[in-house]
Amino acid sequence: SAKCLLSVSGTLIIFSGAIIAFIRYACWRCRAVAQPSDLSHIRLDLGQSIILGLEFIVAAAVIETTTTPDYYSVGILVIV
Repeated sequence: SAKCLLSVSGTLIIFSGAIIAFIRYACWRCRAVAQPSDLSHIRLDLGQSIILGLEFIVAAAVIETTTTPDYYSVGILVIV
């Protein structure tokens, strides 16, 4: 279903962003001349992947709530 596909996509985006950030960080730490600004770019890219993944997960929750609304799901959506 669309909800499941969006949830899995969001999770994969966050997971892949974390793996890439970890690899980039490890390479940054191993460099002889590590620039502090490089670390800021790594953190920014990780944050962007987390936000993008969360947007997919929230979209899945919205789709689920609109297709099978109940008071509990609507309440969670309102909180989010």
